[in-house]
Amino acid sequence: MNTKLEKSTNPYIQYLKSYLYFRIPNDSDTMNTDTMYYRFGIKGDESRLVLYRRDGNYNWTRFGDYEFQAQENVWYNLGVKVQGNSIRCYLDGEQVIAVSDAKYQSGGIGIGTNEDYMTNYYDDIVVRPLVWPETLFADNFNTGQMDSLWNKLLGTWVVPQDSGFVRGSGSAHFATVVEDCDWTNYRYQVKTRIKGSEFVSALRSYLFFKVQDTLNFYRLGICNDSGFVLHKQVNGEWQLLANYPLEIKKNLWYNLKVEMGVNNQIKCYLNDTLRITYTDNVNPFVNGGIGIGVLEQEAIVVDYDDVLVKPLQ
Repeated sequence: MNTKLEKSTNPYIQYLKSYLYFRIPNDSDTMNTDTMYYRFGIKGDESRLVLYRRDGNYNWTRFGDYEFQAQENVWYNLGVKVQGNSIRCYLDGEQVIAVSDAKYQSGGIGIGTNEDYMTNYYDDIVVRPLVWPETLFADNFNTGQMDSLWNKLLGTWVVPQDSGFVRGSGSAHFATVVEDCDWTNYRYQVKTRIKGSEFVSALRSYLFFKVQDTLNFYRLGICNDSGFVLHKQVNGEWQLLANYPLEIKKNLWYNLKVEMGVNNQIKCYLNDTLRITYTDNVNPFVNGGIGIGVLEQEAIVVDYDDVLVKPLQ
């Protein structure tokens, strides 16, 4: 889940707290399930992330902690992976605590704080099996249309007859797959061919990843003024992260691929050759969906094919 911590309504409390709860017993024969669970989260009065198990009103077992000072009004991603007796806790995609405990083997989830009058915000709460499907998303457009999961936000999108690819056009064109896409570490690739523009000499084509919304995402692609280039957009503001000089040609198919692994590392491949490795240590996007398109209003026509998203195990 994502959480943003505001402050306590008690003016004498200056620290921040926010937690997620898991394996809350849901057996109807179990009493006091509101005081039986595991709890992981931000414990600002100690400047730490802490994992507890609660076995009643006053019976708390502390399993682990990690030094961390939360900031007010900053979004953080908290996560846990539980399998059998194994419990692994994560902050912004990085493992911070790992323990083993057999007390509670199943149960529900929760969010919140049960002390100190905290005001917090919560978003993107997801529960899923530990094992990803082999393929998260794929579309080769061989059906003659785009998959129904695509959200065509800008431009005109058509699959030319008997082509097996999709063509984006218009002043700008942009399509995304983001609904229920909490994907974290994944490999995303697409083939692309730039047909060009009648109005400008620019050549561009991009894939988008870890898409939060239309103003927040990473973008990787090719353009004739920067070559093979990686950008990040935060609240509509562009940041150039890295580029690899390259001459771009029209009517030539290119294979773009990106891998998002642990520790916020991004590996970018052009035609299956690694060209860019970048680690984002400044408020990285932890998860999100994908996209294809050109946002610059240059009326560039681009073809896309063989969109494929797979988990990095």
